[in-house]
Amino acid sequence: TRSPVEQENKLAHLQSKMTLVKRFIQARRLYSEDPKEAIRQCELLLGEPDLDTTIRLGDVLGFLVDHHLQMQEFQMAYRYLEDMRKKIPCVNLNYYVNQ
Repeated sequence: TRSPVEQENKLAHLQSKMTLVKRFIQARRLYSEDPKEAIRQCELLLGEPDLDTTIRLGDVLGFLVDHHLQMQEFQMAYRYLEDMRKKIPCVNLNYYVNQ
């Protein structure tokens, strides 16, 4: 059995992860109404320390790549693709980025 302190810490950690997932879901939903804010939220998520243990980094980066391609902001899209290649070395880009 775990001590109450351990249980509290585990619960706080899970709640933190749930908050990150909710933020990503909200950003994706917000995209149709306010793309700029949705992108800003995703960029903020990239700065979160526990992001990759909670949400696949490729999902967030792929979302940003798709957005910048739609906006014909090819340099930004390429920057996020390169970021994806660096942070996820064995990545299959087709898995995360629409063609």
